[in-house]
Amino acid sequence: MENDGLSWEEARREVGRMTVFTTHTPVEAGHDRFDPALVEEILAPMAAKLGMSIWDLIDLGRVHRASRTSPFA
Repeated sequence: MENDGLSWEEARREVGRMTVFTTHTPVEAGHDRFDPALVEEILAPMAAKLGMSIWDLIDLGRVHRASRTSPFA
């Protein structure tokens, strides 16, 4: 976003177009989960620098997007 002058939506579409996601371990116990407050504390400066909502960023990794208390995975 910063280097190419893309909006959040443009960057999200571009990354989605070029990314393949794989799950290396389908077992639930093999995944780390983080409290949204911790993620907010760590990623808030980056979100602000990019001019985007911290929640838009956190929602990318939230287990259940409809819940603000759902962990970040």
